[in-house]
Formats: sequence, structure tokens, C-alpha cells
Amino acid sequence: MTERERQIARLAAGGMTDQQIADELHLTTRTVSNHLYRVYFKLGAKGRHDLRFLLDEPG
Repeated sequence: MTERERQIARLAAGGMTDQQIADELHLTTRTVSNHLYRVYFKLGAKGRHDLRFLLDEPG
């Protein structure tokens, strides 16, 4: 997973919407959506609710 994908996944797992993530990172919502699509595929997630359990965060 790229660093940008990981960053977006963390924000999504924290409860931010695509629009909020886009505003925060100065991206389009389409770009955020595309990154999340790739993250879901790479992690085998069905949606953003799975992200907090699948991200390999330390601690």
C-alpha cells in the first residue's frame, strides 16, 4: 500500500467522509474514492468500517 493510500485509509477509518478527506488533503473526492477502492482491494475490505480492523497500526 502506498503512503497516500495508507493516509487516506487512516482518515476514513477515523470516520471522515470522502469529502472531508478531499478537503483535508487538497484532493478531489474522485481521487479519494479511487484510493479507497484500491485500499479495499489490497486489504480484502468490504468497506470503510473494516479499515480500522485491517490496518496494521502499531500499538
